[in-house]
Amino acid sequence: MGVTPSANANYINSSSVSGVSSIFSCSISSKSNIWLLGSGASEHIASSAHWFTSYHKINRKPVNLPNGSFVLVHYAGTIHFSPQFQLDNVLYSPMFNMNLISISKVCESLNCHAIFHNKKCLLQDLHSQKMIGLGDQIEGLYRLDLAFFNTASYIVAIRNLTIPSSALWHFRLGHVSHKRLTHMSQLYPTLTFDHNATCDICHFAKQKKLPFTS
Repeated sequence: MGVTPSANANYINSSSVSGVSSIFSCSISSKSNIWLLGSGASEHIASSAHWFTSYHKINRKPVNLPNGSFVLVHYAGTIHFSPQFQLDNVLYSPMFNMNLISISKVCESLNCHAIFHNKKCLLQDLHSQKMIGLGDQIEGLYRLDLAFFNTASYIVAIRNLTIPSSALWHFRLGHVSHKRLTHMSQLYPTLTFDHNATCDICHFAKQKKLPFTS
């Protein structure tokens, strides 16, 4: 690009992302959905604007690409994967042929630690010890598992569901029948439930599969 890097340039160490040349051969649609976890990267970088929930203009910042050239970055913003996993000050560069997460920055900002195994990379919250992110080792590179956030969001939504007090003991006792609850309520008067309530889960669990032809 003909840009001379300044003293305060943010460098991305290509040696820390071994095998990165294979990513450069990806198509535009595939590369924009790949997030690499880089232990030697100094900044988060996104190559597609659709990831940003918000962004702002910054003083131009030279970034060293893995192929040895330099580009200037003019925008940075926030990318939200889940309530527990949000990246701030992510640089936007459409010239960068991948999305890159800096392990050092994510561990600092999210107060987590990264555990690398031969097949997985686990991002774990230091306070709660819960896993907030997951990476898979593919072709020598650790890629962020985006499906993990969909599963985690589903679990959070299930946990936030409010169970009516009239159905509380039905759920606590493993969807016990009304007949059993009636008998138990005679032994334990504090146990209450709605005799006319219906449970969708019980109906689906007892439903037989529909017939199908060959």
